[in-house]
Amino acid sequence: KIIEEEQQEEPAVEEGKDEDEFAVPVSTSTSTSTSAAWKARTMESFSSELEALRLAVEKALSRYISSQYGCDTATTSVVIKDNQLKVLISGEKLNLKNYWSGRWNSTFTYVPSSQQLSGTVKLLVHYFEDGNVQMTTEKLAAPVTLDFEDSDDVEAVAATLISELGKAESAIQDSLEVMYLSMGEETFKDMRRILPISKQKMDWSGAQMQLAKGFVTKK
Repeated sequence: KIIEEEQQEEPAVEEGKDEDEFAVPVSTSTSTSTSAAWKARTMESFSSELEALRLAVEKALSRYISSQYGCDTATTSVVIKDNQLKVLISGEKLNLKNYWSGRWNSTFTYVPSSQQLSGTVKLLVHYFEDGNVQMTTEKLAAPVTLDFEDSDDVEAVAATLISELGKAESAIQDSLEVMYLSMGEETFKDMRRILPISKQKMDWSGAQMQLAKGFVTKK
């Protein structure tokens, strides 16, 4: 009986049904997998005019991540979609013994036809010592047109692209530092209630305390 169960055939899956196609940039191939069978069905190579540039950007991005993030705290991906390059960065920093953690996600899009680079950065900061405070924010990187002499030199294009990406991330980081410095006097102060619901400041003198005590006694 055990042998019969082990030799039982996998359920038949109709071709093209419940299939998903995934790009595998490192091997320049696509893999079609079937969720019902939980295994890859096909692996096909793909080619693109942007592939050479994608590889050059991937290498330049790897050097940038090593110097700015640390390879052990971030992961990246460079993919081709709709004749555009998508540069994805996800970094995370955990310091649980000091009760905080943070996550930084960047998504940049490069359009070769217009040589324009734009992006978005999403952040999550969590602080949980004697409380639970979370901050989520999204910052837009202003579109910039890349300037290079030879658009066919993929190494030069990749270097310029990553350089501008780094400038955009640094500008967002600087703006966050300014926001943090003013947060105590602005954001957190606005969250506190300055006056009670009665709109009157509390008089903590002994006379007022005795009067309040008399009202309670009479009641």
